[in-house]
Amino acid sequence: MSQHTKAKSKRTPTVAEPNAAPADIGSVSNTMTRAPLEQAPTSAEGWCARGTILQDRNELDGAVDAYLTATRLDARFAAAYAGLADVSLERDRPVDALAYGETAALLSRDTPQSHVFLTIGRSHYALGHSEQARTALSTAIDLDPSDPRAYVALGLVFEDQSRLSDAFNAYQSALSLNPREVSAYNNLAGVLIGMKQLDLAVATAQLAVSLAPENPEVYLNLALALRLRGDEEEALATYKKVIAIQPDHGKALIELCHYRQHACDWDGLEEQRIASHIHSYRKGFVVSPFSVMTSTTSPWDQLACARAWADHLSPLSRAPLASYEPKPREKRGDRLRLGYLSSDFHHHVTAMLIADLLEQHDKTKFELFGYSLGVDDGSAMRRRLINAFETFRDFRDCSDADTARRIREDDIDILLDLKGFTQNARLKILASRPAPIQVNYLGFPGTMGVPFIDYMIADAFVAPIAHEAHFSEKIVHLPHCYQPNDRKRPLPSGSSSRAAHNLPADAFVFCCFNNSYKITPDIFD
Repeated sequence: MSQHTKAKSKRTPTVAEPNAAPADIGSVSNTMTRAPLEQAPTSAEGWCARGTILQDRNELDGAVDAYLTATRLDARFAAAYAGLADVSLERDRPVDALAYGETAALLSRDTPQSHVFLTIGRSHYALGHSEQARTALSTAIDLDPSDPRAYVALGLVFEDQSRLSDAFNAYQSALSLNPREVSAYNNLAGVLIGMKQLDLAVATAQLAVSLAPENPEVYLNLALALRLRGDEEEALATYKKVIAIQPDHGKALIELCHYRQHACDWDGLEEQRIASHIHSYRKGFVVSPFSVMTSTTSPWDQLACARAWADHLSPLSRAPLASYEPKPREKRGDRLRLGYLSSDFHHHVTAMLIADLLEQHDKTKFELFGYSLGVDDGSAMRRRLINAFETFRDFRDCSDADTARRIREDDIDILLDLKGFTQNARLKILASRPAPIQVNYLGFPGTMGVPFIDYMIADAFVAPIAHEAHFSEKIVHLPHCYQPNDRKRPLPSGSSSRAAHNLPADAFVFCCFNNSYKITPDIFD
């Protein structure tokens, strides 16, 4: 699974306002902002300026106290609420940030300030409110089209909505305003990775590195783009550069382990993997469950990793379950409606596994809906899959919210997600609970750690019932193997002898065509 690293724009500086104009956040005297902290301010303006200075020094607790004092002296002092919103966002408290930001916007409605709406938009984004975030950030841009940070924040929203072209344009707008905006280059590199433009992704990531060579985060997208392009040695050197800058960088350590697995470089791998996980948990790094699953970590580690990754992808992942009210069944017949959700309904290994299974459904008992999140490659496999479904919908250009709404309108009984935590998955669709029963199947044979996936279809080897305590889902076993295959797949033409491959004529031959990173030392033994 490829997941690029996003970088947020720098925080919005809070600006104090004079008492004479409580709605005008944008005006503050330079003398006040440079006043020494030893002076004891007695006005709301003075305490707000004190908060700004402390915030700039990263003394956030003191900044909060100063801003709160300003609000006690003048309950309508909008700049103090704007400062509290900013600090709350820096302290990863988006609920508080949103409340303070909206208060500041209300108090300054006669002279609205762009940076307040920027903070509101970023708070909505942190809470998973994509549409509200987009609206607030668009307002910020309307009020001040010259602020590149608003475009960077808007790009993040578009990325979460899988609108890569719009995200690309947003980051380009940020760079046209500030050609040295590191976060815009870094995020743009990630978008280009998603668009399979790897040469451009490498070049863009290199620009981010050149602007911030001591920032370890900017190297991660460069390493990913290099690895996906096949430049393994350069990717390895880039990961090592991150660790040279920050030896306990958990994400880089994990990525380096994953790289070594690709190369079957097992010498000391287990010790490095254990150290990387310890650093990740201690430092709060969010690590891909897919890379953790392919290592010899414990089931508890895998569950903890899945939960953290889900929280990273969608704040809704820990939210209470959405209510669901199905339509009366008599309005649509007795057949169960099954929805299959995937970005791989084209010439892809998942399609090769699932095609015959879809065709074997008893259409007198089940009505099949296909929900495609990926490309239409015009292949014969794509046409075959479309024909296997009675209803096929292409949602690649739809937002997560619109996709969930359309699925809910189809009145699906059971929604089967074929992606899990693999590339191009869109967890927020499932987090909205568009179906009463939601199932993790096939693409990611591990727990997703979220309350809105009810079941996991597996077998006794992939997910033993004895491990159910380590799964957030209920495990359902198929009788033999969880993985289907296509009986109609053509055999290769011609034949080949053992001798042609230097194999003995009289021995049993073991063969595995999986990616090399899936072959761990114990499996190889």
